[in-house]
Amino acid sequence: MKRLTVLTAIAVAAFLASACDDAEPLGPADAEPAEAEEFSEMDAHRWGFILGRPIKVMTRNLYVGADVDPIVEAAAMGASLEEIAGLVDVAFQTLMITNYPERAGAFADEIKSSRPHLVGLQEVSIIEAGGTTLDFLAILLHELAQRNLDYRVAGRVKNIDLTVPSGAVGFVRLVDYDVVLARGDVEISNVQEQNYWARLEFDLGGIPLVIGRGWVAVDAKVHNREFRFFDTHLEPASDVVQQLQAAELMDTVNNVDIPVVLVGDLNTRADGSTTPTYETLLNAGYVDLWTRRLGPPNEGYTCCHAADLLNPIQQFYERIDFILVKNETVVSQRFAVGAIVNAWIVGEEQKDRTTSGLWPSDHGGVVARFRIPVGRHYAIK
Repeated sequence: MKRLTVLTAIAVAAFLASACDDAEPLGPADAEPAEAEEFSEMDAHRWGFILGRPIKVMTRNLYVGADVDPIVEAAAMGASLEEIAGLVDVAFQTLMITNYPERAGAFADEIKSSRPHLVGLQEVSIIEAGGTTLDFLAILLHELAQRNLDYRVAGRVKNIDLTVPSGAVGFVRLVDYDVVLARGDVEISNVQEQNYWARLEFDLGGIPLVIGRGWVAVDAKVHNREFRFFDTHLEPASDVVQQLQAAELMDTVNNVDIPVVLVGDLNTRADGSTTPTYETLLNAGYVDLWTRRLGPPNEGYTCCHAADLLNPIQQFYERIDFILVKNETVVSQRFAVGAIVNAWIVGEEQKDRTTSGLWPSDHGGVVARFRIPVGRHYAIK
């Protein structure tokens, strides 16, 4: 009975420490509880899911600001430069309506509200047109600083750098990145960025058009827990290319011997109705934290708002943005990375809209709060 009382007291202390973790924008940098050192390895195995302090991560697609799929599809069908220019003009008009600088404030508010340790961003764009430049990342960092939030760029990978003709402004250049932001109290090392070999390639009137994707990864240390954090955005326009990209990613992750947290817009539905990529990832040992979340059942749809972001009500119909965890390097299967999971969607409620009525993105973001057990018992059950 005495042993149970001690364990209960430790669990309560850990819970209170977890509550304190969200009290400040940066959270405390406390050391591990001294009580944990008194436990044997077996005790750490059995109670680590309680003792481990929570880790919080977010995935967020910023949305380039217009539907570019018609442009890609037209290029794939061999459309003329004039036809492409007309489609670019339509997209550019939508881009003006969706007003990224205004939306960036909404993203900063989401980060302020949830205070994730790490954020995986997709569709982080630089757009040049008509002599002006719109730098999504610089604007977002400014908005975060305005809110006294200490976040830095931990890593980024350039996926796309293309210039297409426009009848209205002559040309439009789009540069696309995936970016990892780290909170100020997170230790970062071993930063890597890589483009997938599998990619879309077109010929646009003699101009090569390449749609690439990639991943960015960092080793992170939060509350003395080390894990590898991957952020990626898989191809939506080709099932074959998407699956090849996922296979490349899995080959990389298989060489990682610490817990892995993978976030991103994977462009594969969780119900398997579009591509088999999601099921392939689960079969490879990934666990979808949304399926482990506490609370009542929730479909967790994250996509999509209208292209102009002005739809009056939320109209999500698919779940394609994920936070997954994985580790296959230890024998124990008893407790998993991700034990005691809280997860929620951001950017889906009326209060999330900007003052002019824009949704922050065509996607909702996902935030997950979970634990990595004490000791080396990290395997997924």
